[in-house]
Amino acid sequence: PVRQDFMLTVYDDETVNILPLGNSITNGVSTYNSYRRDLWKMLHAAGYNFDLIGSWNSHHMGSAVPDPDFDLDHEGHSGWTYDNMFHPPDWDSARGNITTWLQSYRPDIVLLELGTNDVFQCRTVEEDMKDLTKLVDLLREKNPQVRIFLAQIPPLGPRWDTATYCGHYTLGTLLKKLNQQA
Repeated sequence: PVRQDFMLTVYDDETVNILPLGNSITNGVSTYNSYRRDLWKMLHAAGYNFDLIGSWNSHHMGSAVPDPDFDLDHEGHSGWTYDNMFHPPDWDSARGNITTWLQSYRPDIVLLELGTNDVFQCRTVEEDMKDLTKLVDLLREKNPQVRIFLAQIPPLGPRWDTATYCGHYTLGTLLKKLNQQA
């Protein structure tokens, strides 16, 4: 079991449930906690009554969390695409999907960071926008007042930005197209 070195917020009607949802940038790795730790520390220091929620409290593929001094709950799944939120990849299908996760909790805020793996897998912007719309609709069905913050995909870096994939497009071009549409 993962040891968390802090006091959890007790759920009540005033607690804001925040769902970090996405891929490895949300998940973190054994050497990096992801943005979730810094966010938790800032919100905690400001005195907000919140709870990070999700079915997962480990890092990449179950690895140890470098600094378990924050609320570890999340739905960050390394390697996942927009489509994988509904249809998990075979190698990680035991983690469930957005439909089953929403049976267990009700987010007030969703921090959504997806798309990097879609670019690497040559999914079209149209496919991603269709899945994004489906995802937003499902989240709003669970909570019509949910606030959804959609992150832009960060730059891939020089090694990947100019790599040609998906026919005649570079990964950097695909990333920019997706960021412009989302």
